[in-house]
Amino acid sequence: MRYDAIVAGASFAGLAVARELRGNVLLIDKGDIGSFCTSTCTTLCSVVRKVECEDSILSVLKRVRFHAASSCIEYEALDPFCTFDYREFCYGLRNYFNGEFLKANIKGIEGDTVLTDKGDFSAECIVDCTGWRAKLATALEPGFVDEKALFFGLETEMDCEKDDVLQFFWDSRFVDFGYAWKFPAGKKTRFGLGSYRNRKDVKNNLTKFLSFHGQEKDEIYGGFIPFKIRKPVVGRIFLVGDSAGQAWPLTGEGVRQAIYFGRKCGQIIQDIIDKEKDLATGLKEYADFVNKHHCYYSFLFGFQRLFSKTPDWGVGLVAKLFERGQLIHFVQRKYKKGVEL
Repeated sequence: MRYDAIVAGASFAGLAVARELRGNVLLIDKGDIGSFCTSTCTTLCSVVRKVECEDSILSVLKRVRFHAASSCIEYEALDPFCTFDYREFCYGLRNYFNGEFLKANIKGIEGDTVLTDKGDFSAECIVDCTGWRAKLATALEPGFVDEKALFFGLETEMDCEKDDVLQFFWDSRFVDFGYAWKFPAGKKTRFGLGSYRNRKDVKNNLTKFLSFHGQEKDEIYGGFIPFKIRKPVVGRIFLVGDSAGQAWPLTGEGVRQAIYFGRKCGQIIQDIIDKEKDLATGLKEYADFVNKHHCYYSFLFGFQRLFSKTPDWGVGLVAKLFERGQLIHFVQRKYKKGVEL
């Protein structure tokens, strides 16, 4: 029951870490790989290609349209976005992992031992990729998760007219302190809505948003996304993805960050496995690497707070300012550079 490394959680972050590792590695998740999708499964096409998961792409989205209550702007994406199939994407990442997978519920951690309902497993290197709940970190620090710093979103897939535009709606008619979206995904279109504060109204507001587009609610899925960066290291464990609050504030984008920080974490852990550095050095190196990106999180969190206090007409005015060609290109370049694979 002793491993070189244990990765808890087998979604984007966990698989990104695991695919970098060679040796006696255990990957644990409560469900089969590719199940329990809670993501919009949207990111830059370049990210999907970088991890060689192109077969999972459903739609390439070359334009972005932003709707405010009083205005609408549209611009060309310098790096096209894409929607992808969650299961296929996870399988694509899984193909590069040569370790052992265990389907089990994680109960906690004691020292270097992860406790599950299928037994207890030990390793020098342990990674918490269990999502916003951060199960291992929370077991060490009970108050680790700030439940006030969570975005709650729901999504459904519908048949409707197709296009190649990624659409966002910042409009208080549909949601307060949040936004809605409409993303083409192959033969379907994903309609979703989320809020930073009024979680209890999200389901009803999604119904209202669908009705506006002439649609009726079908099966829904979704969940929470932390919108504040958290500590990347707790005790002797690494945290990656939503466990570490690595999704962007304001936009909620998290796939790219999970892979970006996951790959770096995996590379550091591999150096520890190969005896090129010790655990303490590896933990510090990873923490320093993540902390160098705090300026991007602070900037986007500041805009999130500003937009949450700005009336619809004000958001529309800001959107119009960004419609100018050079400014929107500058913003896109900076947005991509924040975490660039």
